[in-house]
Amino acid sequence: MKRALMASTVAVALLGAATVAIAAPAPTTSIAVPEKADNFQLTDHTRLAHELHYFKAAPAIVLMTQANGSKLSRQAAAELEKLQAAYKARGVLFYMLNSNLSDTRDAAAAEAKSQGFDIPILIDELQLVGESLGVQKEGEVFVIEPKSGFKIAYHGPLDERFNKASPNLKAAAREAYAANAIDAVLAGKAVATSRVDVKAGKAIAFPERAKAADFSKISYATDIAPILQDKCVSCHQKGGIAPFAMDSYEVIKGFAPMIRESVRTDRMPPYFADPHIGQFKNDQALTPKQTKTLIHWLEAGAPRGAGPDVLKEQAGEAPEWPAYLGKPDVVVDIPAFDVPATGIVAYQNQRVDNPFKEDTWLKAISIKPGDRSVLHHVVSNWSPDPKLPRSKLPGGSVGSYTPGAEAQ
Repeated sequence: MKRALMASTVAVALLGAATVAIAAPAPTTSIAVPEKADNFQLTDHTRLAHELHYFKAAPAIVLMTQANGSKLSRQAAAELEKLQAAYKARGVLFYMLNSNLSDTRDAAAAEAKSQGFDIPILIDELQLVGESLGVQKEGEVFVIEPKSGFKIAYHGPLDERFNKASPNLKAAAREAYAANAIDAVLAGKAVATSRVDVKAGKAIAFPERAKAADFSKISYATDIAPILQDKCVSCHQKGGIAPFAMDSYEVIKGFAPMIRESVRTDRMPPYFADPHIGQFKNDQALTPKQTKTLIHWLEAGAPRGAGPDVLKEQAGEAPEWPAYLGKPDVVVDIPAFDVPATGIVAYQNQRVDNPFKEDTWLKAISIKPGDRSVLHHVVSNWSPDPKLPRSKLPGGSVGSYTPGAEAQ
C-alpha cells in the first residue's frame, strides 16, 4: 500500500516588508433530438442552480420548453403543474426550460409569479442546453430516464391537444403522451410512443445553429488557446493546483469530453459569483462569448487547425510562492505526517512555536501543501497559551487553505 508523505509550509509577509475525442458532427440542416441528455447545470428563476446528473437517483425527470408571455406556454405550464402534482409523491422531477434570448431571469421570475408556477424555470441564457437537446419550439416535452444514462425516453407535446395552436383544455386528452411515457419509465418498460412531432407553438430562435458548419473553423491557435491561457492555465500548469497541466494541444484534445462537461456544469473555472448581481474585480469566470466559443469548438471535434501551439510554446511552471507577494519574510514549517492510501484520516492538530516574540502586523499569509493531491484543507489559529485545551482556543485565525485558494 502506497503512502504519501504530507507536509505543509506557511509563509508570512510582514506589513511594509518586502483521451477520448469528441467526434465532429456531420453538416446537416435537420435538427435531431439526441438519444441521451448530456449533463448541464442551469440556474432557475429563483437563483437556485440545478445540475442534471446530480439527480441520477430520480425515477424520471421531465423538462418542458417555455416562453414568457405565450398563451400556449402558460396553458402547457398549467397542465404540467397537474402532472407534477400527480407524480410528485413518486419522486418524478419537473422543470421548465427557457432558451429564449429575450427572456431574462428576472422576467421569468415575474412570469412565474404572475401565473402561479411552482415548477422551476431553468434559464438557458447561452442556449447551449437547448442547442444540445435539439429544441425548436415552446411546449416541447422531454421525459428523461436517469437510470439508463439519462436517456430521452420521450420527446413531443404534453398530449395531442397541444399540437393545435389553440388547445381545447376543456376536453380530456385522448393521447396523454407525456403521462404515458412517465408511467412506462416508472414501470421499467419501453415507451410505446417515444417521439411525436411538435406541430404547434412558437419557434425559438437559435442564431448559433446557422453557424454550426463554421464551428470546425474555430482556431485553436488564435481563439481557444488564448481563452485557456486567460482563465485556466494559472491553475492548470506544472506545479499548479489543478490535476493536470494544459501545456499542449494534445492534452486539451485528450481531455475534451471532460472539459466540455466541466464548463457546461459550471464546475470550471471555479468562480461562482453571480454575473447578474454586479461587476467583480479579478473575475475568473468565462465570459458568455468565451464559453460558447470553447463549447462549440469542443463539439466540433476540437480541431487542431493551423498556427502555433502557444500552450506548448509558452508553458510555464507555478511559482513556489504567489508571484504578487514575492519571497516570504518568515517561513514556518508544519510537521509532516503520513496519509494512508485508504481509510479515514482524523484531524491532524499540529502545534508549532510562534516565530514572533513581539506584536507583529501580518500583511499576508500563504500555505504551501507538501502534497496537494492528499491535502483537503488547513485551518490555522494563534493561541496565547499552548497548554489551553482546543475548546478554549481563541478565534484568532492566521490563514487557511483549500484547493484553489490563494494567499490571504
